[in-house]
Amino acid sequence: MIEPKQKPKRSHLLSVAMLCTNILHGPPPPSVPTQTQVAKQGVAAYFKSLPKHAYDHLVNFAGMGDFELLKHEAEQGNSAFTMFNFAQERRIPSKEWSFNFGASDHSGFKKVVKVEQGLCAGFTVTLRKMNMLAFYDPKNIENQLVPSSKQEPEAWLDFMKSKIDDIMNLKMTIIPGFKNLRQFSTNPKIAHYLRTKIVSEWQATNINVYQGGIQAILGTRQKNFTATGAAKLHQHLKERLDLGYNPTVFLIQESEKLFTPDHWIHVLQVNGIEEMNADGSYVMRVWDINMKAPIYADEVAIMKADGTVSYQGRQLGNVVPLKWDDLEVSKMIKNNITFCAQRPDLCKSRESRTITQYKPDKASYFLPTD
Repeated sequence: MIEPKQKPKRSHLLSVAMLCTNILHGPPPPSVPTQTQVAKQGVAAYFKSLPKHAYDHLVNFAGMGDFELLKHEAEQGNSAFTMFNFAQERRIPSKEWSFNFGASDHSGFKKVVKVEQGLCAGFTVTLRKMNMLAFYDPKNIENQLVPSSKQEPEAWLDFMKSKIDDIMNLKMTIIPGFKNLRQFSTNPKIAHYLRTKIVSEWQATNINVYQGGIQAILGTRQKNFTATGAAKLHQHLKERLDLGYNPTVFLIQESEKLFTPDHWIHVLQVNGIEEMNADGSYVMRVWDINMKAPIYADEVAIMKADGTVSYQGRQLGNVVPLKWDDLEVSKMIKNNITFCAQRPDLCKSRESRTITQYKPDKASYFLPTD
């Protein structure tokens, strides 16, 4: 990652919003907004939508939401989380299940946003949604009515955009004509649309008190975890990894001051955790989307025996799970119960296979997703 060469003036709120430290050099087209402008737009949208989502947020925050019920049922042997079994190999960095562009390559965003502080939150959240909720049907054996990409390019693109929209709205969907995320995001127009979603997810993730941005900033003054805090974090992450998906966290560099322009904060998926040692130390494996090649994206954060955390040579002040994460995963499950009931073998497969490897007894097995 690249540290800012200058310290631009920002409001306290925007300091919360600007969570990664990558800078785009060179002006974008005049019509393209800056991240600051996108953040300001997000503030108005957030407070307008707050009453609609306040109840779910408060219930989930109190530990009495759907996620806790689903987790309890899973502990009793009736796990709804098995619907994500098909995507298990997508939980670790790989070429097939990465975008065909990197989070640190800002040149591709020139027509979307002027990147000022990076898009790690949006990139991580969008990537996880695509890998947890998308099925690929390269030969279209589901027989979806897909416009011709050559004869009706605009209609074809609108069709593919609708698939991405469904996934961003936490709905499982089957994408015809492609075999994996890498191939899907290789198409320039699809890649552009995915980038717009990354910016939208960045905005939604950061301009939200409940989701943890402000708490993350406040946590930078905490020089180290207590033994109890480190143990709770380990339990929190392990429980969710064992349920079959990757939780997301803020990594926050230690800082003496609040809301400074040079805060280093990174949002990543945790894709593994080692057993805790007798002295309380342990290792977290994370998917660092700033790394260009998937093999280099598999990184580790080390919780030391003295309660300090290190990542890529940085001394971290805190590691904070995103507060909305449990709520989002529970909504994924609720939104897709019918989808998976219609396709039980597809959802509960232990491998991340494509639809071409399934042989339904009846043509009606693969039902329309809309």
